[in-house]
Amino acid sequence: MKTILLSCLALAAVTLTAGPLLAQDAPSVPIGVVDIQRAIRGVEDGQQAIQNLERQLQQRQNLLDQSESELRQFTQQLEQDLVMLDTETRRQRLAEYQERLEAYQNLYLTHQRELLQLEQEATREIVGRMVDLVAQIAADRNLAVVLERTQSSVVFAATQLDLTDELISRYEQQY
Repeated sequence: MKTILLSCLALAAVTLTAGPLLAQDAPSVPIGVVDIQRAIRGVEDGQQAIQNLERQLQQRQNLLDQSESELRQFTQQLEQDLVMLDTETRRQRLAEYQERLEAYQNLYLTHQRELLQLEQEATREIVGRMVDLVAQIAADRNLAVVLERTQSSVVFAATQLDLTDELISRYEQQY
């Protein structure tokens, strides 16, 4: 037990003293960080795309709300009538309820897929332009790597590494 403890302490001592030495010898890689989602929200084209998407979302939400209301009314009526219905009618009404429920669920999933596709289409051109601008910024600053904040799971980046404001500014100037 003592030898294991001594071995662990020795390993910890070597790690603590060698770690900083190894870090000093490591080559530095100039990097930048950009938040594309914030940049999209920060440019006029992105704001217009978001407004259009919100209108589309509201229209679809209204259809879903109407469908849900109809389903809820049908369900309430079915619950009231269920005890008085004969077996065959009960089976038919329950089958109708199942069909209506599936139709509502399919409508919901269809709207979700359509909205995702609309969002991708609405921002595809903007993102393409931004990627080109990020490449220009990286070249201007001699950066080897630019990480996307939300996609690369960047937990922390120093403010001077964040290129988002410059990206927004260049986008508005160029487009």
